[in-house]
Amino acid sequence: MKRILIIALLFLNLLAVYAKVEIKGKVTDLEGTPLQGIMLRLYQDRNIKAFTNSKKDGTFLMKADTISFPAKISFASKSYAPHEMWISNTSDSVFAVLEPQQLTLEEVVVKVPRVRMKGDTITYDVASYTGNGDRSIEDVIKKLPGIEVSDNGTIMYDGEPINNFYIEGLNLMGNNYAIASRNITPQDISTVSVYERHQPKKALKGISESSKAALNLKLKKGRMLKPVGFIKGGAGYGDETLWSGQLYTMLVSPTNQTIVSANGNNTGNDYLNPNDRGDKAFTTFGRTPFGTPSLSNSRYIDNRSAYFTANTLFKLKEDLTFTFNSSYGLDHDGFDGMSTTEYLASGLKDPIYSEKVDNGLKKHVVSASAKIENNSDKLYLKDQFYFTGNFNNNDYGIVNSSSVGQTLHNRNFSFFNDFSTIIRKGRNATEITSQTSYRHTPFSNIAATDIISGTQIMRQNVEGRSFYNRETTGYSRNVSRKSTIGADLAFQINHDKFVSFGQKEESAPLCNDLSGHILKASASPFYRFVIPGKISVSFTLPIEWRDLKYADIVNEKTHRFDKVFVDGNLDIFFKPHPNHWFEAAASWNHDTGDISNFIDNPIFTTFRNTSTLGNGNLVKTLSKSARVSYSLRNPLDGFYLKGMASFSRKETNSLSVMDVDQSGTSSSSLNSKTHNDITNVMVNATKHLTGINSRLSLNFTGVWMQRESMRSSALININNATYIATLKAETEQFNNILAMSANVSYTLNHQSFKGIIPSNDLREFSVNGKVSVFPIKKLEIYGKLFFNRSQLEEGNYKSNIFIDAGVKYSIKKFDIELTAQNLTDMRRYEYTLYHTLDLTTYSYSLRPMEMLLSLRYNF
Repeated sequence: MKRILIIALLFLNLLAVYAKVEIKGKVTDLEGTPLQGIMLRLYQDRNIKAFTNSKKDGTFLMKADTISFPAKISFASKSYAPHEMWISNTSDSVFAVLEPQQLTLEEVVVKVPRVRMKGDTITYDVASYTGNGDRSIEDVIKKLPGIEVSDNGTIMYDGEPINNFYIEGLNLMGNNYAIASRNITPQDISTVSVYERHQPKKALKGISESSKAALNLKLKKGRMLKPVGFIKGGAGYGDETLWSGQLYTMLVSPTNQTIVSANGNNTGNDYLNPNDRGDKAFTTFGRTPFGTPSLSNSRYIDNRSAYFTANTLFKLKEDLTFTFNSSYGLDHDGFDGMSTTEYLASGLKDPIYSEKVDNGLKKHVVSASAKIENNSDKLYLKDQFYFTGNFNNNDYGIVNSSSVGQTLHNRNFSFFNDFSTIIRKGRNATEITSQTSYRHTPFSNIAATDIISGTQIMRQNVEGRSFYNRETTGYSRNVSRKSTIGADLAFQINHDKFVSFGQKEESAPLCNDLSGHILKASASPFYRFVIPGKISVSFTLPIEWRDLKYADIVNEKTHRFDKVFVDGNLDIFFKPHPNHWFEAAASWNHDTGDISNFIDNPIFTTFRNTSTLGNGNLVKTLSKSARVSYSLRNPLDGFYLKGMASFSRKETNSLSVMDVDQSGTSSSSLNSKTHNDITNVMVNATKHLTGINSRLSLNFTGVWMQRESMRSSALININNATYIATLKAETEQFNNILAMSANVSYTLNHQSFKGIIPSNDLREFSVNGKVSVFPIKKLEIYGKLFFNRSQLEEGNYKSNIFIDAGVKYSIKKFDIELTAQNLTDMRRYEYTLYHTLDLTTYSYSLRPMEMLLSLRYNF
């Protein structure tokens, strides 16, 4: 009994020392204000027994299973000085008062990875790729592995144009994204992300994959919610006083994006790219029918150009946006050139046509579009309307055996509406689209006059209209987790009208007056097998009925056609490894012509050339093609390799014909079976040598083409082979004090005619390079070189060299730049080109040596 009593006393003593405890209290500042979020820790010896945070009213409660006293409580916060208290029991509440303190952080250097990968998204840190001489985000994008940027600003990834250009995940600019990519500075952007095989419609993810990529720019936090951009003005002198001006501003917020840009200059930079949209009356006539040099416009055009665009996007809800884009541009361009054309297999021994042309081109374009889009996982809905107006007033002064003045005036108006919706429920998806367009050329007038006598040589008036509507609906169902079956149904109607009246001197008038329609109805069942990011197999079996009827008023004929076609398309994508993928495609497609096949009276395209668009028979074409490609890309190592080979054969019942005599040429066609074969091989390799801050890219392209053509009653088999090898190199050295880039290209064009006439070879070598030196951080001194050696004829070569230079200095928000163009003061540019069967030697006048001083304010 005594032993039991001793054990009980010892147990009670232990309970007194070690007991489950609760410690309560409150934390305030010196003024008695309760403090929330203070971190508290309860220590016994050096071990943490409990921890908690103070509540909104400053109170706290800590529970510990066992503890011995005395114990220590610590109080920690970034805004208050550290504080400690010792407690000996739990009977009283703990009351702590903390003193404020300013926290001074030591300097920390955080290195952001150059490249990050997550699934099909590759993210590049812009600062890691930005050099001292990079002016725009496009300059940085050009450096990213797998990306090429064309001269007109089109961005291509893995050889394909991107399908979307996003800013903070929103597509503000549409296809006009070069306005943004060429004006946004690298200092405004934190990262550029590449979305490989990007499906922009969320409702189709997991059902249909895209072969194209998209880009997304992420702004730095400090560049959001306020206008950013610049104002720039310049003045200088060459043969005349030079001027330039530019305004660019961008405002990005979570619910709105706006970009406004205005440009003007007479320094040789025009803004309007050729637009091939329109009816036959508009697209039949080229803006520069007498040729243009294969040079940058700024080398030869005397211009007065202006371009304005305003773009805004409102994010109405999480997946709902409204976008409005508008623009107006004008180009008044002038340049002169000389050409001598040798018409091969014409039956004439000597070159038969030489001319000098002074071109005066005036073009105005106005456009506007509005789009509302809902892009969610279950519902995709888009309706977009846009309008474009083209106004051309061109003059050509031609000197050959006589002096001729030619004019071309035309107007074209285009209206287009694009509606589409996708409804997805579980494994099922239903798609409906409607596309409607109306294009009208109220008049297109071409005329030529003998300048000396004032006699009209030729005149012609053309009018055209085109209405287009296509309605489609599609249904797809996932029959398993990986397999989808479905069908697309489509109905299309085209209604066209073409009227022309032309006369040359005292000859009989040449007239066309046609109108009619094409009806198409199709059903396209398909099967898709998709393992997202791994395998995609798609097979489509289009079955299409076509009905055609055109009335020819001049010839009092009615053309009818009614037939069903069955086609097939196969696409395969296989990605066995994140860095490797294979693609293959094959197709068998029928096509037919349109109203142009029945325009069988000549159309004047220049004062001496005519084109008969059709021969009264519908063109029927069967295209067979196959393509395979392999891509290896390792973004982390900066290595890209792509190889592609393709073959296509086009079988048709229309054979092109050109007749040549001393007065000019006439092109037409015959109703005769013929084919055109094209083989294409391409290999591109890119390597980023991060250790030495350099980039190398090697590209080879080979194209072999076989076709038939008729020249002056002789059938000619043409074999054409073109080989192009290009090496690009860039480097920044000595802590980015020196930057160099070079683009070296060699081209060989071989054309043979199977013994009918001698074969021809043309070679061209070119070098395009830039060297920049940065003696101090904000100062750039640079020079540019363009060298070209072109073969004019057998054994005769012409070398062309251009040297440009400049100095740029930045101080705070201002950039001052002095540029000098064409320091060699080269005034003529010469080269030779194949044009179908013919050889043409061109010579163009160039802009003189020019200097321009500009001032830019960045905000």
